[in-house]
Amino acid sequence: MPTPPASSLTTVHQGHGGKVRLYTLVDGQVNAVIIELRNMAWTLNKAVGEAKATSALSGGIEQTKGTIKKHSGSIEFLWEDDRDPESLGFAEGATVGMWLKIGDTNKCYHSQEVLITVMDFKNDQDEDCVKYTLNFKANQAFIKKAYDVTPLTVFPIG
Repeated sequence: MPTPPASSLTTVHQGHGGKVRLYTLVDGQVNAVIIELRNMAWTLNKAVGEAKATSALSGGIEQTKGTIKKHSGSIEFLWEDDRDPESLGFAEGATVGMWLKIGDTNKCYHSQEVLITVMDFKNDQDEDCVKYTLNFKANQAFIKKAYDVTPLTVFPIG
């Protein structure tokens, strides 16, 4: 019989110099408001829970099986008050769609349902700016695909 998950197996993807686009959904459709975050870094963690199992076929040897997949990550960018993401509906607790562009390539990771879990603001006196970190958890898997988006309205940030 399987035992509860003991730990997780994780794949981490990082992007620097690429773009991130966030959009809101209304009745399952992309809303007109899409923001693009530039000059930042993002991290995507793709993990799977583990369950221990054994059977007659394994000869009594404990085996590890993957269970539930978990995708989460963070985005870092510079704050600009005149294009505040919160005023556009991208705040903690919001569910958004997300494209994570991979550097200068034409590839990205895309998920249609991502929960924004934490937003951190850091005043950096040395660089005279406010740095913004957004943490997220995906409710739909991130899929690697071609970065081909034609938004109705884009608000560049950063």
